[in-house]
Amino acid sequence: MSVEIGTFTPEQARLLWQDYQQRAQLKPGLQNNTRNRPPLPQSTILRTGSTIGAMDAATAALDGAVEFDFALLQKNSDGNLEDSGERLTGTNRDATLSALDGTLIYVAQIDGEWRPIWVACEAEDPLTGLT
Repeated sequence: MSVEIGTFTPEQARLLWQDYQQRAQLKPGLQNNTRNRPPLPQSTILRTGSTIGAMDAATAALDGAVEFDFALLQKNSDGNLEDSGERLTGTNRDATLSALDGTLIYVAQIDGEWRPIWVACEAEDPLTGLT
């Protein structure tokens, strides 16, 4: 059973239609009654690497970051990973994350820093001892 909620006069219908047309021309943020926020920066650079030396845990996420060195790995013509010869410095901001020398890592460039986003559970012999 439906309940009638009312009827519109022709003038009210015209005003509603004009309001709809005006809102359709607004920016999407204003159509949804939300603030115009810039989009979050996307992490576009993801790389595979291996820790050089140990990667220590941060002392605190906001102000206790620690740096670590890593070797970039690249895919060769056979589809396997090999040492690219490039060495970079990363920043670990995770107080619960650490890794041994020769641990496979995935890093992302975020806010101008190389940050670990995935770390293998154990070091691998072919990756240990890189300098």
